[in-house]
Amino acid sequence: MPSLELSIDKQYGIYSKLFVTDELEFISPYLLLGYTVSKAELELTEPGVSFSETEKDISYGAGLNIELTQDFSFDLEFAQLIKTSTFEILSVNFGVTKKI
Repeated sequence: MPSLELSIDKQYGIYSKLFVTDELEFISPYLLLGYTVSKAELELTEPGVSFSETEKDISYGAGLNIELTQDFSFDLEFAQLIKTSTFEILSVNFGVTKKI
């Protein structure tokens, strides 16, 4: 039985965070806006057929930055990186920041 495999060869982008408010004590919600380029390959293993496609799209999302101390924070975000007729990439990210 043939199998289907999708792999992302390369992906890069540039993103900007727009903080919604700075009035909350330690939680800062933000919007994410950017641009992503992704090259993906789809391969059907049995007949040895492969298809490669590069897509570009505007990226957007939202997240929360939570400051635990003055030097330590983390963020959680959801982003729609690529949505085209060929494929779609959604992302859930968790980040940690330690200021030195």
